[in-house]
Amino acid sequence: MSAFRCAVWRESEAKKTSPKQTWTACEALSWGMFGDEKVLTSSFVGAQPNFPVSQRTYNAARRELRDAIAEKAVEARGFRGKSGGPSLTRETLDPEMFEQLLALAVDPDGEITFMHPASPQNIPRWTGVIFEEEEVRALWPKVRLDLDQWMKHSVMSRPSEKRDSHISDCQKATGCTVREAKAAYGRLPPNIKRSRGHRIKAPAGAK
Repeated sequence: MSAFRCAVWRESEAKKTSPKQTWTACEALSWGMFGDEKVLTSSFVGAQPNFPVSQRTYNAARRELRDAIAEKAVEARGFRGKSGGPSLTRETLDPEMFEQLLALAVDPDGEITFMHPASPQNIPRWTGVIFEEEEVRALWPKVRLDLDQWMKHSVMSRPSEKRDSHISDCQKATGCTVREAKAAYGRLPPNIKRSRGHRIKAPAGAK
């Protein structure tokens, strides 16, 4: 085999055996709640988190994730706590454990815990729990919101904000492109757009 063909073969084999992209429990739950794996992670850095509108609550996301583990739709791997100390390699969590203990869940820090109001006793000791990105995305497919409705609500509820702010927020909240957000803003009725040098009064009842 020539050196070139050998290099190509090694590259193709490396692609076949390359590990799949994994997410931490924090990233997985962030995706389930907001459709963005970075929201919860970034909130730990800033002193004043500014969360977008959530698609589901924290408890709902934890319950759906733990049910997916029990049903083997999502695989969870972590470090098992042992009497002689923690394990050095991640092991697959047994789905039957989640079937038998209905209050069992995974927290954003990757530890196994019980959901309220279950008593936090005899919790299986697992830390550093991670998930495969593809499986989490399949569990919670990203929902594309109606951009026109989103933009109209954004402008009417925050009339003092500038056009670029609405466009940027629309991208973050819906996952759309800059072009799509600008087009949605352009389709707004003239009477609710903020023209240059003009400040729109908030409609009655808007918060």
